[in-house]
Amino acid sequence: MTIEQREIILAKVEELMARGSYKNVEISKEINCSIPTAQSYKEAIQTRWKLSKNCDYDLARAEIMENLHEVEKGLWEAFKLADNSNARVGSMNALLEVQKQKAFLCGVNKVMSKDS
Repeated sequence: MTIEQREIILAKVEELMARGSYKNVEISKEINCSIPTAQSYKEAIQTRWKLSKNCDYDLARAEIMENLHEVEKGLWEAFKLADNSNARVGSMNALLEVQKQKAFLCGVNKVMSKDS
């Protein structure tokens, strides 16, 4: 079987799955193959869907990180321009929150601990 033929079959399987046909027996009857082969096609489509979702997640995370970076730059500017200590403390607290969000997006759940 060529790559092109396999892709045509996978497209049919994906269409079936998109319509709600997840049973290997149904898929094997529709594309005229064995049940184990239908299972492997189904797994291939599920892997593609999973990778697609991961890609979408990575793009969204990158966009959020970029936005947080812009907020961080603005907070540092506000800190520099602050004319009193309350404004500086407010800027630092906001910067800490931005850092916590960035750490969370990078998979670090705890930025700092009171015990450390």
